[in-house]
Amino acid sequence: MHLYFWPQGKKVRANSKGEVKVKKGWSIQLWRERKRTYCLLFLFTITTSGVISAQGITVKGVVLDANDHKEIDGVRVYTEGNLQGVRTAADGTFELNIVCLSDCLLQFDKTGYHRLRLPLERGTDVIDLGSIMLSRQNPVEKRDVLLNLSESDLNEEDGVSDVVGFLQGSRDIFLNRAAFDFSQSFFRIRGYDSSEGLVHINGLPMNSLTNGRPQWNNWGGLNDVMRYATRSLNLDISRTSFEGLLGGVDFTVRPSQMRPGSRITASFSNRSYATRLMGTFASGSRDGPFSFALSLSRRWAEEGFIQGTSYNAYSLFGSMELQLGPYSSIYGFAMLASNRRGRSAPVTEEVFDLAGRAYNPYWGFQGGRIRNSRERLISEPVLMLNFQLKRERLRLRLGLGYQFGEQASSRLGYFEAPNPDPTYYRYLPSFYYNNRFGDYSISAQNAAAGFRSYGQLSWENLYRANSNSPTGKASYLDYSEVEEGQQLIAGANANLKLSKSINLDAGISYRDQYKEYFSRIDDLLGAQYHLDIDPFSGTANDINRPEEKGVGDRFGYSYSLGIKAIKAFAQVEFLQRKWSTFISGGWESRDYQRQGLFLNARYPEESFGPSPVRKFSGSGIKAGIAYYPNSRIQFNLRGTSQQRLPLPGNLYINQRDNQKTVSYKLLPVVKSVEMNAHLRFPRLTGRASWFSTWFSNTTDIGFFYTDSGLGSDFVQEVQTNINTWHRGLEFGLEYAPGSSVTLSLAGTMASYKYVNNPLVSLYFDVTEADQNPIHPSGRANLGPAKLKELYMPRGPQQAISLGFTYRDPDFWFVSATVNQLNMNFIDLSVLSRTDSFLLDPETRDTVRDIDEDFLKTRLRQEPLPGVFLLNLVGGKSWLIKGHYLGIFASVNNLFDTTFRTGGFEQSRNGHYMQYIDDERSLTPSFAPKYWYGYGRTYFLNISMSF
Repeated sequence: MHLYFWPQGKKVRANSKGEVKVKKGWSIQLWRERKRTYCLLFLFTITTSGVISAQGITVKGVVLDANDHKEIDGVRVYTEGNLQGVRTAADGTFELNIVCLSDCLLQFDKTGYHRLRLPLERGTDVIDLGSIMLSRQNPVEKRDVLLNLSESDLNEEDGVSDVVGFLQGSRDIFLNRAAFDFSQSFFRIRGYDSSEGLVHINGLPMNSLTNGRPQWNNWGGLNDVMRYATRSLNLDISRTSFEGLLGGVDFTVRPSQMRPGSRITASFSNRSYATRLMGTFASGSRDGPFSFALSLSRRWAEEGFIQGTSYNAYSLFGSMELQLGPYSSIYGFAMLASNRRGRSAPVTEEVFDLAGRAYNPYWGFQGGRIRNSRERLISEPVLMLNFQLKRERLRLRLGLGYQFGEQASSRLGYFEAPNPDPTYYRYLPSFYYNNRFGDYSISAQNAAAGFRSYGQLSWENLYRANSNSPTGKASYLDYSEVEEGQQLIAGANANLKLSKSINLDAGISYRDQYKEYFSRIDDLLGAQYHLDIDPFSGTANDINRPEEKGVGDRFGYSYSLGIKAIKAFAQVEFLQRKWSTFISGGWESRDYQRQGLFLNARYPEESFGPSPVRKFSGSGIKAGIAYYPNSRIQFNLRGTSQQRLPLPGNLYINQRDNQKTVSYKLLPVVKSVEMNAHLRFPRLTGRASWFSTWFSNTTDIGFFYTDSGLGSDFVQEVQTNINTWHRGLEFGLEYAPGSSVTLSLAGTMASYKYVNNPLVSLYFDVTEADQNPIHPSGRANLGPAKLKELYMPRGPQQAISLGFTYRDPDFWFVSATVNQLNMNFIDLSVLSRTDSFLLDPETRDTVRDIDEDFLKTRLRQEPLPGVFLLNLVGGKSWLIKGHYLGIFASVNNLFDTTFRTGGFEQSRNGHYMQYIDDERSLTPSFAPKYWYGYGRTYFLNISMSF
C-alpha cells in the first residue's frame, strides 16, 4: 500500500508491515492498491498524541463520510483480538478500550462502506485519532448489486427462496454461496424452514403471524432503501430480539442513514420479470433537522422463464426524519409493494417428456393474450413511526406499525363438469396404457399428439360450456382465495452498556392481527350465477344465505382469525480480552380465536360463530461463549433450547369449515448446538461450523383426495409427534494468492432425517349422503407411519462450490463459481407408509399375496439426481464528474443444465392394490411430481448514482 501526505503533497511510503510514522496534526490519504478487494480510495485522518502502552488503552475519534464529510453512526470499531468492539454514536464519535500486548490492528466496518484497517503501535494510555474517513463501496460490487436477485423465486413452494433475501449483503463466504448459487436448487441453510430467520424493520417484527415466515413481497422492489441492516446469523448474539435458528436481520429504514443522493437503476432478466426500473433519492444527514427519502420501482414481464408466468409489480416508498436534538430523533415511513404474478405447477415425468421443463398447465390464450388461472396478488401497505434515543451508553428504540391489505390466489373451480387441467390423468397417454381400453396403444398415441398440440388451458371451451348451460349455472368458475385484514405492531428495544465489559439488551413487542379468509368469485366465465354447494358432499356451504352467488360474492367458506402475540427477551453479554460470553432468555404468548362467518351443513355445531380462545405460551434460552487465542483465530460454542408455539396451519385441522383443533399436550421443542471456528489471516479468511439440531413433537397437516384402504374422500392428514434431527458441517474459505485474484471454497455435508415414526390420523366430512364413509366419526387413526431413518425433503444436503474472482484496479471484476449439489430427496407420501395402505377398501382386511420385494423397492425413498451449475458474474463502474455509473451482469446455469429441484409423491393411490397396478405400468398415472430449475438465465443491471 502507498500513503500520500495530503496537505503538503509529499509522498511517504509505508514499511514492509504496512506501517507509517505520522506527526500530530498530519492528515493522510490511504490508497489501497491491493487488487484483492475493492480497489477504491480510502480517506482518513490520523492524529496521535503518543505511543500505546502494554496496559489498557483508550482509543477515540470521529468517523466521517469521505464524500460529504458527514458523521456516520453505527460504524463498528474493533480490534481483531476483541471482535465485539463498539459502534459510533449519532455524531460519529467512538471510544474504545483495548489491551495490546503487541501491535494492534484497528478496524472500522459498516454496511455500504469499505472496511478500513488501521495499524496502531504501542504507546500512551489515551490516543485520539481525530477524523477517520470511510469511503463508500464501489456501486458495481457484487455484494451491492446482487441485492436485486432477491426478487426471483425459483418455484412456488413458500419459504424456499427466502434465503436470498435473508442473506443478502452477508460477508460470510458460505452464506453468500448459499444465497446466490446453491439457492437455484431449493437449498435451505441447515435444512431449516425460512421461519427460523426473523426479520425486523426498525426493531419491529415483520414475520407473518400466520405461517411464521418473512413476507419479502411486502417490500419487494425497494432494494435501495432496504439495504441497511444489522444481521445475526444462526445462533449468534442479537441486539434486537430472541432469534430463531437462522438468526435475524434488522433493517434500518431511516433517511439520515441512507446514502445521500439519487440513484437510477434499470434491470433486465429472463427469470421472473423481464424489466425493472427503479429510482431513489435520499437527502442523508442534512444541515437542518429534517431528512427524507423517496423510492419508486416498476417490474413487469408478459412471461418469465416458465411459460405463462406473467409479472406485474410496483413499489412506492416515502420516509421523513426529524432530529429532536443531538441524541434523539423521530422518523417514519410508508411503503406499498404490490405484486401480481402468474404461478407454475410441478409435473410428472410423463408430462415433462411430452412438453419440456418450461411447460406450465395453468395458462392459455384468451383473445391472443396470455391468461393464467393461478395468479397471486399481494398488496399490503406498511406504515411505521419510530423514536430513537442514542447516548454514549444507551440506545432506546420505540416503534409503532400498522399493516393492512390483502393477499389473493386465483384458481379455476369446476362443478359437475370435467376437470379443465390439461395434465389431468385421464387426458394423458398413461391413462390408456393403464386401463387397456380397446386399442389402447392407438388411443395413447392420440392422447400424446393431442397434448402436444392442445396442451394448454382452453379459456374458449370454458366460456362455451358455461354459455350452453340451460339454467345459467356455472360449470366453471374463476375465483380467488383471499386473506384480508390488518395488524397493529408495537415494540420497544433497549441496548445498555453497563460497563466496559458488560452489555445488557432487552426488548418487548406486541402484535394484534385480525384477518378474514374467504373465497371470492372473480369471473363467472359467461355463466349467470354460481350455485354454492360443496362438490364432495353435496351440502350447502352457507345455510344462512342464498345459494346463488355472483361476481364479487363470497362462497365456499368465510371465517376470521384473530391473533394476539406478545414477545419479550433479555440478554447479558460479558466481554474480556481473550473471551466473551452471553446468555439470552425469551418468552412468547399467543392467543388464537376463529370465528366462522358461514354456517355450513357439514358442521352445523362447529362452523359458525366464535370458537374458544386457544392460549399458548413458551420460553427459550440461548447462550454462547467465544475464545480468542490471538487476533487471527476465534472459536465459539453456542446452544439453544426453545419451546415453539403452534401456528394456525398446524393448530386448526380444517379451519375453513370448522373449529376443530389439534390437542397440544406438549409444545414442540427445538434444541440446537453449534461450534464455529473463524480464521482472519491477511491472505486466508473463512469459517467452519458443526451443528446439530433436534426438533421434537412437531405437527403437520395436509389436504388431498385419496383412494385409501378405508375408503375414498377429501381428507385432512394430521401427523403428530414428528421428531427430526438435522446435523452436519458447513465451511467457507477465501484465499488471495495475489493482489487481484481471490480463490474460494464453500460447502456443506449434512443429514436431515426422521428419527421416529409419527402418528397419523385422517379427518373428513361425514354426511347423510355418504354410503360408505372412511369412519362414521369423521376421524380415522392410522397409527404410526414408517418414516424413521428416511430423509426429509429439505433441498440438497450436500453441496460444494469452487470460486474464482479477478478484480482490476480499473474498477471492473469478473468471477465464476462451479457448484455441485447432491442428496436431495422428494417429499414422501405418509399415507402409503401406514398399515392402512395394505387394506382392501372393499373388505377392509389386509390384502393377501403382497409382493414384498416389489413393495419394498417401490417405497424406497427417491433421491433426485445431482446438479452441476456454472455461474458467471462481472461488472464495471466509472466515476464521471463525481457520479458513479455501474454495470453488472450475471449468467446462471451457463451450460443450460436440466435438473429437478424438488418434488413429492402423490397420495391419490392410498391402498396397495391400486398403487401396485399403477406402478407396474411403464408410465404410472399418479407418479411423483417434480419442480424443475431454470435453464440458462441472465441478469443485467445498469445504475447511475448522483
